[in-house]
Amino acid sequence: MRAQHDIRASDVDLHALSPTQRDQLHGRTCARCGAPSPHRPAGYAVAAGADGGRLGWPVKVCAHCPTGS
Repeated sequence: MRAQHDIRASDVDLHALSPTQRDQLHGRTCARCGAPSPHRPAGYAVAAGADGGRLGWPVKVCAHCPTGS
């Protein structure tokens, strides 16, 4: 199933990640469209921590999606 939006577009809540978002955040699928592979580096997704801090996660995109968000 393809993702509905680019995970880099807004902060994500680490405690409320969908399975699709979890795969995107961990680089198993494209950060933009959700395609499984191959991937290349494409910047960072920002996740909100429990303490209100923000964490940057390096993410990847497929060959068909632009690296910019």
